[in-house]
Amino acid sequence: MTVEDRVKAVVAEIFCCDAGLLSPTTDIGRDLKADSLERIALAVALEKEFGATLPAEVASSIHTVADAVAYLEGSNA
Repeated sequence: MTVEDRVKAVVAEIFCCDAGLLSPTTDIGRDLKADSLERIALAVALEKEFGATLPAEVASSIHTVADAVAYLEGSNA
């Protein structure tokens, strides 16, 4: 599985949606209607999946699937 596939799987699990319908440009706030608690749940789930730490400023800057992928690939997760 690619990093993008893994991110999509985590996002799909948190937001109860089909990972196949997610794209790199899927906006977590606008398209998935994420509230602050769901964003925290997503950050925690990504940390668990990738064994990485997402600092608060990074977690709050993740707006799209591509944002999460870019950070996680850059952190060598």
